[in-house]
Amino acid sequence: MLKENMGKDLTYKQIKNHWENMKNDWKLYDRLMRPEFGIGWDPIRKTLMRLQDGG
Repeated sequence: MLKENMGKDLTYKQIKNHWENMKNDWKLYDRLMRPEFGIGWDPIRKTLMRLQDGG
């Protein structure tokens, strides 16, 4: 089914590795976006920004 939908013949190991990498990236992003790290999202510029000392 995956091959018909995407045109790729992926193995279970390739899919599992991709999933694990995406999950780890999300965990890192989630931790970095917490206010105590001082990083936030600027919705106007659509970039990361350093938060001011007040949060």
